Parts: sequence; C-alpha cells; structure tokens
Amino acid sequence: MSHRNWHRRFVTSTNELGYWEDPVKMTDSPKIAAIGDSFTWGQGVFGKNLRFTEQLSSKLGHRVWNFGMNGTTTRDQRQVILPQLAPFKPDIVLVCYLANDIHDEVQLFVPRTYPREFWPHRFMVGSPTYNFIYWRFLTQMGMQEQTSQYFLTLFLNYLDPQVMAHHTQDIGQLVQDIRKMGAKPVGVLLPFPHLFRQIQPSHRDRIYGQVRKAFEDSGAPVIELQDLEHQYPPGKFEVSPIDAHPNAQVHEAIASGIARWFEAHPELLKP
Repeated sequence: MSHRNWHRRFVTSTNELGYWEDPVKMTDSPKIAAIGDSFTWGQGVFGKNLRFTEQLSSKLGHRVWNFGMNGTTTRDQRQVILPQLAPFKPDIVLVCYLANDIHDEVQLFVPRTYPREFWPHRFMVGSPTYNFIYWRFLTQMGMQEQTSQYFLTLFLNYLDPQVMAHHTQDIGQLVQDIRKMGAKPVGVLLPFPHLFRQIQPSHRDRIYGQVRKAFEDSGAPVIELQDLEHQYPPGKFEVSPIDAHPNAQVHEAIASGIARWFEAHPELLKP
C-alpha cells in the first residue's frame, strides 16, 4: 500500500516504452542512456528530478536518459531493456550495477506471503495511519527475518563459483551487446550498504572485485561508487525505514561521482 500511494503521487507519467521518463528523443550528442534496476529507476524518491540521472544531466551538460526498470537483473537488462534501447542508437550506455543483479534460476529467494484477514486489510486500505503503523512497526519482525534470508541468498550466490561464472558471462554478453549497438559501455558500481552491513569487509571487497573484473575483462571501464556505503550506511542511505532504496542525498552523491569520472575522461563526451 505504501508503494502504491507513493507511485500514485510521484510517478505521474511514463513514456511510450513504459519508463518513468519523458518521451524518448535522443537528439543530443553524445546520446547517453542509463540502464539498471529500481535504484536507477528511482524507487522512493519524491519526483524523478531527484534521481541521479537527472542530476547527472545538469552536472555534465548532456541529457542522460533513464532506462531503469524495477526488479531487473543483469540478464533481464540484456534481454528486455537493451532491445528497447537499441533503436535510439545511444553513444554511451551506463550499466548501473547493484549487488543484487546476480541471477540464477535455482537459487532465487522467494519471500513468504501472509494471508490477510478482511478487517485488517480494510483498515490498511482505508486508514493511512493504520497503514503506516502496520508497515513501520507490526511487520518489523517478519520483514527483518525475510530481509535477512534475502541478503543471505544473494551473498551465497556471489560466493558460489558456478553461479558467479554464469553471472560473469551475463555481464560479458551485456557489454558485447551494447558494443554491437555502436555504443560505449561503462559499468557503474552502485552502493548497497544493507547487503554488506553484517558481512566481513574481505567478502564485500571480493564480491565487488569479481564484478569489476567481469566488466574490465569485457573491455568496459568501471566507475566505482561502492565506497559511498561508508559515507551513507544504513540509517542515512534509505528513503524510509521500510524502503532501503537510496534517498535524494545519495542520488546526488552518485551523480557527483559519475560526473567526476567523466571529467577525468572527457574524450568519452566528445561527439
């Protein structure tokens, strides 16, 4: 219900492809597009102007088009988003990578569902106050348990050599497909502090190192923003206590980090 209320208020329009973006007219040079999941899409922020893609546009002086899609993995981005992006012939594609983009059919986490009785459900729909209390307090125990299971599943996937080998192939194929479009792929490692708050730093560094190597071995440069996790740990990072997506301040920090990288690589922005 909280998501639905936020979506109704702030995601006021989508374009012809279903993205939370203006109608796509990539006439600027260079033509820059960002692909990714809900972090890129902007889940939870109070308006698309607060997303890092819009802020990056202002910092670079070049329009950055947002092709983020909720819930996508690296494989989804290759199979679903790239075919929709290809007709616009972008010059640069930012692959905004989050450390939950790994995908393996056997080891996906499926959260439990809880049946709702009639009157509690009616209260949740009809009363914003009860809705808030339910999600903020009454469900905390169950949500924390499921969240821990979800993060553990992700962590084990990244440490599984066979799963990681498949994921490395997915990243390589994604980079190759971007090149086939005539575009320059650039990997962006986004921060995700909630995944790593109970994991030893050496394991965290190993996971990010594997992902970075997968991009670099495919010939794509990488913008490393994962250390923003130190500046914005859980509590400072998320949009709300029940939504771990980055808030507007973190989006601004991501935009600044990408802008600094392009300032150090101005040749990529030349027409």
